[in-house]
Amino acid sequence: MIYPYGDIVSGGNGVDNALALRYTDTYRSLFILIGTMAKMFNSKEEIVGTQPTTVIGDGVRVEGKCIGTGHLTVRGEVVGTLKTSDDMIIESSAKVEADVEANNLTVAGEIRGNVHCHGQLQLMTSGKIFGDVTTNILSVETGAVLKGQCTTGAQNNEGTA
Repeated sequence: MIYPYGDIVSGGNGVDNALALRYTDTYRSLFILIGTMAKMFNSKEEIVGTQPTTVIGDGVRVEGKCIGTGHLTVRGEVVGTLKTSDDMIIESSAKVEADVEANNLTVAGEIRGNVHCHGQLQLMTSGKIFGDVTTNILSVETGAVLKGQCTTGAQNNEGTA
């Protein structure tokens, strides 16, 4: 058996020990990643609760449609469409030339394309968006760049009276 916090139960052949240690190292790496992201964004409360299930790593270029569920972190390049029903983080090393859609979105890198965020969009100091933005809540730090039309507020289909 393998326990997530490092408990080792051996079946006598030593294989269980090796698997348990690898599993423990995976958890340790995940906690280090979350801690690093929290420091990067200077907001431990907002980042600690999000565990990326998909990471487009530094040095990786993806072309086409990336559509899925779960948390998504982008460190590399994406060209096309980028969509998740959960939260997304565009890190400072990321270059995105795509239409982007997410529940909550944190941008520290660069997006060239339209952005649709159902919840909160956080544009960090190093963040840049070149395109139209639709979001419920917008937070922009000093030094961030937003070039395009921006629509904020509750996103319901209300007509003008």
